[in-house]
Amino acid sequence: MQGCHPVMRSQRWGRIVNISSIGGTYPNPKLFISHVFSAAINNFTKSLALEVAADGILVNAIGCGAIDTDNWANNMVLAIRRARPELASLSDEQVLGKITAEITPVGRAGSPREIAAIAAFLASDRMDL
Repeated sequence: MQGCHPVMRSQRWGRIVNISSIGGTYPNPKLFISHVFSAAINNFTKSLALEVAADGILVNAIGCGAIDTDNWANNMVLAIRRARPELASLSDEQVLGKITAEITPVGRAGSPREIAAIAAFLASDRMDL
């Protein structure tokens, strides 16, 4: 952001999109370190947005929740099996299905493609829609 900001300011137009976590707004004590950094990203984003808005620069953060990647699925299953022994007899798919239904309003994890679409919109000049 430091490198791009002067160029954006001179052009009087720019978009900055940070990727954060929903945990920055709704922290989970089991994910303390991650959620502290997410809160810092959110607050930095808000502060910078207020500072540069008059220069035509929009700054946003996407607060991701559960996003379905191989890494997320593998880490989630391991963490859940440690924290909830009553799920030990379930298959990995069943564990993910049960937990995803509990933690997401739509009953499924988001996809990287959905996050990319949000980022592309926020980075575009179509913010007047």
